[in-house]
Amino acid sequence: MRKYIFFTCDGSTLDPDGNETENSQVLGWGEGSDEMSAFERFKSEHKFVNIYKKVSCQEIANEQIHRIFTA
Repeated sequence: MRKYIFFTCDGSTLDPDGNETENSQVLGWGEGSDEMSAFERFKSEHKFVNIYKKVSCQEIANEQIHRIFTA
């Protein structure tokens, strides 16, 4: 099975000054033989996904985690 991460750019959040700003949200991870089968399985396990207009996915190439930092 292939592994995927599901995310959406729907919605917004507030910055520290109270201004609305666009954002992305990770919805979760799923597995399947391809994108569609993984998404169908993910939707059946997580009903909240149906409230989003657009959900994107990216196949996870490996499970190695890289540390991200800012200077």
